[in-house]
Amino acid sequence: RDALLNPVVMAATEIENEQAGYLLALQQEEQIKQAADNLGVTIQMPTKQNISAWQPALNFLGERKLSQLGLLKKGRKWLPAGMAQEAMMLAQIKQFAQQNFTDYVTKKKQLSALIGQNNPANQTQIDKLENQLNSQANFASYKNAKKTFDKMTKTYLEHLNTLQSQRETLKTDKQSIETFLGGEKKYQAVIKQFPEDEEMEKKRTFITNLQTLVN
Repeated sequence: RDALLNPVVMAATEIENEQAGYLLALQQEEQIKQAADNLGVTIQMPTKQNISAWQPALNFLGERKLSQLGLLKKGRKWLPAGMAQEAMMLAQIKQFAQQNFTDYVTKKKQLSALIGQNNPANQTQIDKLENQLNSQANFASYKNAKKTFDKMTKTYLEHLNTLQSQRETLKTDKQSIETFLGGEKKYQAVIKQFPEDEEMEKKRTFITNLQTLVN
């Protein structure tokens, strides 16, 4: 599909460049006026006809840019498609961990508590729990579940990185993104839907702690 769009993208980009160059020239009014006098020509402001001819191409490029940043158009609004996916992935990880590792994690916490008491009388119980954990970790069912869990958490952390990268691009390219979206208010409505860096870090820490428990 993208390959078929390449000629359209190239054409729209040329129109965008034409508009940008024309507007830049108009901003350099004194220099352009002098050049126009020297050349014996007249420079005019863009007409409604110019703007009308450029706008479909600019809208096309703008919507393409927003889509590449992970935004999905719903009616007149743009929403971060990755946020719904992130919530679903996190819920699946929690459910999978609860279904497959609850008994193992419970025993592991019991073992840690007993060791923490530093009481020689606990040694028999400690040895028993350690043997149970070692045996359980070697079960095929546990190993298979662990492989699936590792894959799920790896994909989730990569998805968080993507969301953070999209948010940074939205902030870095704020002016053009505002233009694509239709103003400051619409831009703020979109950017607020992305988690702040602190919230991202909390999610990463949660996954790391969960990985430690099942290792």
